[in-house]
Amino acid sequence: MDKSLFQNDLDLRKETPKLLILGIGNYLLKDEGVGIHFLRYFESRYKLCKEISLMEGGTLGLNFLPYLEGIPYLIVIDAANMKNAKPGDIKIFSKEDILNNHLPFKLSPHEVHFSEVLQLLELKGKAPKDCILIGIQVKDISPGIEISPELKSKFPEIEKIVLNYAQKFLGGKSECFQKNF
Repeated sequence: MDKSLFQNDLDLRKETPKLLILGIGNYLLKDEGVGIHFLRYFESRYKLCKEISLMEGGTLGLNFLPYLEGIPYLIVIDAANMKNAKPGDIKIFSKEDILNNHLPFKLSPHEVHFSEVLQLLELKGKAPKDCILIGIQVKDISPGIEISPELKSKFPEIEKIVLNYAQKFLGGKSECFQKNF
């Protein structure tokens, strides 16, 4: 990913994208950074149309709000700590799951849980029409920037999930994803 946190000038908000794909987590705590690692993998594989933006959110917490206000559709990729899950297990959480606090407990020092961010957007009347959070069960959140092989091996599966939901959110526009390989 380029040196900035944003693609397609999302930070300048010249044009609000129809879909934001957001990778969140602490990149410096191995598997906790899986959302950012996946986003970089995804960006290397596709040239995206202007209706889609990617954002490395890191651990912005409430600081996400200005970037998410008015985005019609949102796909979030984050590390999770789910009951009875094995490293690399994937679970998709709907907007209702997120709003009703049905997400797994926080793993790390994110300022707030993502459900709190979405709830605040709802209160302001600026929440996405629809969104999902793709949670990936972690194995190791010790200091370091490499992720576990169990998580990395799931990137093609996560990619398919992202593409399926993105096409659903964009009304089937497959031309928004041109392969780089």
